[in-house]
Amino acid sequence: MTGIARQHQVPLNDLIQANPQIQNPDRIFPGQELSIPARQQPAVQAPPVDRFEPSQPNVFGQLVQPQLTPVQVDQNTRASTVADLDQAMTRTGQGMNATERQALERHLNGLSGPALQNETQFLRDHVVNSPNADRAARTYLELRDMQSANPSRINNDVVHTLTRGVADRRTDAAAGQEGLMGRQQAIDAATALTRMPQSEYNRVTQMLNGAGQRGGSPIPGADAQTERALILESVAARRDQLSNPPVWDRIRNAVGQPSRAMSDIQTYADQIRGTPRNELIQNSTVLDLNGDAAAEALQQRFSHSCAPTTAQIARAEVDPIYARQLHQEAIHSTAMDTAIGREQRASLEEHGGVAVARDAAGGRGVNTALPLNDLAAPYTNRTYTRNELADTPDARQQALDRADALLRRGVDVPVAVAWDGGGGHAQILTDVRGSGNNREYLLTDPYNGETRWLRHQDIVNGHTNFACGTGRLRATFE
Repeated sequence: MTGIARQHQVPLNDLIQANPQIQNPDRIFPGQELSIPARQQPAVQAPPVDRFEPSQPNVFGQLVQPQLTPVQVDQNTRASTVADLDQAMTRTGQGMNATERQALERHLNGLSGPALQNETQFLRDHVVNSPNADRAARTYLELRDMQSANPSRINNDVVHTLTRGVADRRTDAAAGQEGLMGRQQAIDAATALTRMPQSEYNRVTQMLNGAGQRGGSPIPGADAQTERALILESVAARRDQLSNPPVWDRIRNAVGQPSRAMSDIQTYADQIRGTPRNELIQNSTVLDLNGDAAAEALQQRFSHSCAPTTAQIARAEVDPIYARQLHQEAIHSTAMDTAIGREQRASLEEHGGVAVARDAAGGRGVNTALPLNDLAAPYTNRTYTRNELADTPDARQQALDRADALLRRGVDVPVAVAWDGGGGHAQILTDVRGSGNNREYLLTDPYNGETRWLRHQDIVNGHTNFACGTGRLRATFE
């Protein structure tokens, strides 16, 4: 029966079972009739469908991963990136809302293959693991919206440079977690790029392309990304000057010359080219971000020049050209007859204050809003108003909630403190970390030249240690 089964292409066992009258399958005689079972047809395999199939064990019991199509790979990449970014934003601040999620998904859906892989890798490398993930992600989404409206001016390199400017922490110390710039500065830089004359835009592009290079070759030890971020931060600080240049600057542009603001930026770009990152960071801030025990921030030079000094700090934190200029002398010093001291004196006296030595009597201060609007406002792109607070925990809570929103957008908040024994003092908040009652605020005191963290609840309760004295939060300048 073996030969008959082979001839009719049926299993031998099926043939034997179909013919029980055959006693010995190996002995078949002529004339015997056999029943031939129907031949089994091979299963028809369905065409592949675009769906995920779970892993299946092979004959050795090992899991075999199914082969994903390129479409499936891209879908998985998008979904995992959105999930990871949402988790990172929740960890560092506020998670992604529905509108932000839709915007991110819309952008990623417009990419596929290598372009999608490169973009999601950028987000993973520079945003997801950043202590500023929530701020950088929102900067990224806002810049992408601006890019869709101005693709010729806001290219991918600009988006990436500005996003990293917000994401990359300045130092390893707790006080240095914030990026080189805030979200508002990144948007101000992009706004200036879209509004400036074409000739000025071309100059910025040339500076960005030449960062970290000399003669077309990379400079050893240079940090091109940090150079580019500082160049764009300088652009942000001059947003209005570049967007709406005065008549004389328009004439300069018409004859092929840079505006005065652009000339300052070009000089700065040349000065910092090839400088190591640590030195770039140190000279672009007047805060104390080193994390050691020594106070090293900018100091007031006169008994009542805390308001002008706070204005100097506010400008230096958004304008690296000005910060570098201040660093031409020791910033942590009480020397009065220096460029820093002379600027403090001039600002104080211009608004009716009296400048005397720190240990002398007879000094008089001024409303902090006045030097802020003279020295800082043209570069922070804000107008400062004094917001007086009632002496209650609720009033201080509300003020800190407003400050929290501004700080997370990258807008520093000058404050006035009322001392328990009388008198007052100007200081500045430049960062916030944590959530709810566990928030902490980074405060710089111009009298001691000290940068330190203050707990949210300590400020709300009043009778707070503000570095150089004990008092309460009396006013904010927003």
